[in-house]
Amino acid sequence: MNILGSCIFCSATGSFERDEHPIPESLGNDVLVLPRGLVCDKCNQYFGVKIENPVLSSPPFSVERTAAAIRTKKGRFSSHKDSQVRLFSTGCWGRVILATDSESSLPIILSPDGSGILIVAPPVKYDELLGRFLLKMGIELLSTTVTDVRSPRFDIARQYARFGRSKPRWEIAYGLYPDRKDLLISTREDELGPLESRQIYRYSMGEMADGRIIFCFMFITHVFAICLSDERLGSYTDRKSTRLNSSH
Repeated sequence: MNILGSCIFCSATGSFERDEHPIPESLGNDVLVLPRGLVCDKCNQYFGVKIENPVLSSPPFSVERTAAAIRTKKGRFSSHKDSQVRLFSTGCWGRVILATDSESSLPIILSPDGSGILIVAPPVKYDELLGRFLLKMGIELLSTTVTDVRSPRFDIARQYARFGRSKPRWEIAYGLYPDRKDLLISTREDELGPLESRQIYRYSMGEMADGRIIFCFMFITHVFAICLSDERLGSYTDRKSTRLNSSH
């Protein structure tokens, strides 16, 4: 039943029966669901198959989801597979099973303590899919704020997220957390032993000094930023913003 009007992406007034998670369940979101009537079933299915699946099955998301033992929508542990290496979750944070067909081509830099750095490359045109994925999340999360998500200022972002219509290409900022230990929130023990809570994702939105609305999404150690009002990041690096919303 359409309660809130037309779809915020395609303007259709069709079926609104599917639950829409602005942050995918496969990234650990099992609580935040949009009200019915914002995203139609056709757009829901399109984003899931054409945008989210290829983005989340590629690095860095595929590697981090495996290392963090995050389950898929079907309840299975995530894994990463490419032409050089395969990673499987052990069910424990930070511990994976690694398999490769050839040691000589193993994309890992090992240190004396036995730990290592896995070097993986995203697929061709991944940056375009990533931009559309970030815009999809940003537009949907924007609908949970006081900002009018149907405003014409977000039309270009909606069109690019849903239909890939943008010229020039959308700018994306990318960075890393300084240390993984910063993700630890709390520790406690029960009859089975120690339990640890960690930050999996976090997001924020703010209006910059030049009027641009910036969406920032953090997943494990990876930080992404994109503008929701046009394709340029503008004064984002100046850090002069007014926060609209933040959650983790």
